[in-house]
Amino acid sequence: MENGKSLGPVARSALSAVTRRRVLGAAGVAVGLPALAACGAPWGQSGAGAAAKKPVTLSAYMNLPVDRVARFPTEMAEPYTAANPHVKIELVPYGQGSTAAAVEKLQVLISGGDSPHIWDGPGISMALLEPIDAMVKRDKVDLKRFNQKHVEAGAIKEGKMWLFPKAYTGNALCFALNVDMFREAGVPLPSADSKSSWSWQQFMDALVKLTRTGSSGDVSQFGIQAFGSTTYTPPLLWEADWVTADYKTVTCDSPAMVDCYTSFFDMPFKYHVMPRLGEAMQLFGTATPFLAGKAAVTVVPPFSIPQFTQTKNVEIALAPLPRVKRTTPDLGLEYLGIPKGASNLEEAWQYLKWLNDGSRYAKFVGKVPAEVAQAEIWIRDQFKIYADARASVVASAIENAGSGIKLGSHPKLTQLSNVILPAMNTDIWQQQLGTADFLRALKPRLQDIVDGRA
Repeated sequence: MENGKSLGPVARSALSAVTRRRVLGAAGVAVGLPALAACGAPWGQSGAGAAAKKPVTLSAYMNLPVDRVARFPTEMAEPYTAANPHVKIELVPYGQGSTAAAVEKLQVLISGGDSPHIWDGPGISMALLEPIDAMVKRDKVDLKRFNQKHVEAGAIKEGKMWLFPKAYTGNALCFALNVDMFREAGVPLPSADSKSSWSWQQFMDALVKLTRTGSSGDVSQFGIQAFGSTTYTPPLLWEADWVTADYKTVTCDSPAMVDCYTSFFDMPFKYHVMPRLGEAMQLFGTATPFLAGKAAVTVVPPFSIPQFTQTKNVEIALAPLPRVKRTTPDLGLEYLGIPKGASNLEEAWQYLKWLNDGSRYAKFVGKVPAEVAQAEIWIRDQFKIYADARASVVASAIENAGSGIKLGSHPKLTQLSNVILPAMNTDIWQQQLGTADFLRALKPRLQDIVDGRA
């Protein structure tokens, strides 16, 4: 990584011959206004005393939707610079490339001595970040507002805090339920509290009652459209995993994994309460079954929230995922951090705190806030077109969530996924093998990858 030697050719050709100033000149948006009003400090006053009054320029390297780039100056920069007139905020959008490309660009800036001041995105290497734990402690920032397991798993390494939780991404925040279908089937809505909500058996009983078969024998209404990620979501409920915590041993044939995937694939095959591979398209065309009134339940990933909240297709209530050994959403954090070598570290930290105050930046980019209380407030506002969407479901789910499975952070994740997904599509979804036989046959293939033999 030093001097950009490990960077891809695209990043090197794009940035090696220019300084950050030229990059910012092409993509940055600078904002600095006279002071209008004093701004409170709900995160706690800095122990460093009054901020320096010399002019400071902070560059924010942000992962923004296209429609938010134009709004950033007036919503995320001008209110801050109004209270801090010595500060100028320079926006550096990721652009349209991947996160990996954005990290490469960040590496180039750091190695060139032109680090930006704010990083916005998923967790990255500590080698690319400044630790922030001393400032968090000094300013008495309350971290208890977040799910502690998620903070400890993603933001803290080697006893130091490197990243600040911003928002949630992931495969399964909760379920959306078609309230009218539940009422017509005589199925009560499950509790909104994750700790006392439906068990797996209660969940399955409900899906069976909610499934309808037409006169032709085809399913006219499925109990559930989608459950989340087939690879990641079910094992969380069984407290199972594809690999051990030290990443060295494949465990896909463990009793918990066999029970997990036997139960999961009973939904499309034994009980036929969920569409089989390609079946929804055959029956309903390109329509989304849940929104078209063809399924009573579906998963709500954080990224898909707009499809439920922009138009009211059916009356919706939210519900937790079912309990097995536990109930938990399938979520991961996104963060804000300070890149390695950033100048004006104190000013960068003060701006980062401001962005996180009340989940200000998470709400701006339209993502589920990492703060439990703010997540409920945001969800209630997003789902306000419904009579009672039960926003407390999301707060309860996040509060009780466990950290993700180890497969998701395995150093050889891509290689492992390139085997798991095609094999699952062929062997189980097309019923070439039973679940237990599939998992047993898959284990040596995955172990060869883990051991470096494949």
